[in-house]
Amino acid sequence: MVNCVFTQQTYEHFNKTVTTIVDRAFELSLFHDCKVYVLVEHSRGSLVFNSVDDHSWPLSDMSLVSYDGF
Repeated sequence: MVNCVFTQQTYEHFNKTVTTIVDRAFELSLFHDCKVYVLVEHSRGSLVFNSVDDHSWPLSDMSLVSYDGF
């Protein structure tokens, strides 16, 4: 991870970007009936979005398959 100085402007941009990602993840789960898990990890903290309340989701790393696109 690249270290950078967080100014108010970069902090606001970071928050807006993360909020947009979570909003899109929610929309994806809602409109396309799929499970979505988003983890944003930063030196200032972490944010987790999980579209389901299921302890078996997300799958373990061993169960996941690499995704190369459509």
